[in-house]
Amino acid sequence: MPDPEEPVSVGLLSGTVYRALRAGLEGDTSAGIRLLRDSDALDEVGTDPLAAGFERTPIVQAYRAVAESLLWLWQGDLRAARDALSLAAASYPVALPFAGLGVALARRLELAVDGRIGVLSRALAEVLPPTMRIDQLVDRALSAYLAGETDAAAVQMSLWKERGAVQGCFALPGLDEVGPLSVPVSWEPPDAAEARRLREVVRAARGGSWEPELRSVADSGRAIVSPFERARVEALLGTAYVLREEFASGRRHLRVAQSLFAEAGAGAWVRAVDTRLTRLAEAEAASLRVETGPIPTLPAGDPLERCRMAWAPLLTERELEVAMLIAGGASNREIADRLKVSVRTVEVHAGRACTKLDVRTRASLTVLAYRTGHHV
Repeated sequence: MPDPEEPVSVGLLSGTVYRALRAGLEGDTSAGIRLLRDSDALDEVGTDPLAAGFERTPIVQAYRAVAESLLWLWQGDLRAARDALSLAAASYPVALPFAGLGVALARRLELAVDGRIGVLSRALAEVLPPTMRIDQLVDRALSAYLAGETDAAAVQMSLWKERGAVQGCFALPGLDEVGPLSVPVSWEPPDAAEARRLREVVRAARGGSWEPELRSVADSGRAIVSPFERARVEALLGTAYVLREEFASGRRHLRVAQSLFAEAGAGAWVRAVDTRLTRLAEAEAASLRVETGPIPTLPAGDPLERCRMAWAPLLTERELEVAMLIAGGASNREIADRLKVSVRTVEVHAGRACTKLDVRTRASLTVLAYRTGHHV
């Protein structure tokens, strides 16, 4: 790719928009936004090889508007991103640039801010040409995850990966808190790439090394400038600590995430963290009332199914099957009969699962399974 200081042309699209996006991908979203808002840059009238003869048409302005909204998103200001896109949609065909990126961008912003697909993205989708198709699996996964339905979210993300992980030319906030790990992504800024890497570390942390690994993630996360990207790392850290019964650390990270999501304007994520903090308070109250005894009543949905989705990236298929049967109360003999294997094979798989999940006994594994189903 050419040097960002040497524009491809003097046109608005292949000159200004190109340089702005290049700046964002190199981590300087503020410079990209300034460039797109600079009045002199917007008056460029040179021949544009990417839009020859259309330099002053609404479609070129639509590219500029979508690029600006994307840069605001990469910067972590979701309100500004949505406002910029909404304002431009009144004058320009923002659904068309970058093969429908404006529609996908509107959907992700509405989900993050409001928790649901809104009027703007629905209206934009109506004007898309039939050849442009917006994949909705990640949107469904996000909607389910923010509503607390992590099992449904993991299913949607797994389907998305199985169908080729369809995505646009530029990365939009997806969902890697559940579902498959290490899915390739499109071009993304440094903050998004680092945050995604750190979330993968949190999800993979297990055994005796989990504590220093989580501390390292927390230290690295402080360097992330985008409040939205850092908030997602903090929220996952909070959940990871809670699952290990480190309630004080979990609460601290969740509160940091809550504040950062609010700063970013991600209202739906704020509400999701509020729910986790409420569940945490309930779990702490229950642990103070009794140290042992029946597992507290859980919210609607099968907690073991939610647990299965959370553990799936960490265990092999057979380890996961054995672990879930143990959590369901089955004995080794019953599991062996059901899976048509020897008791010794069950013991081996159970031991490996316990090692990966950092528990020592069947009882501890069962408690962890229900706690995971409660807090994920």
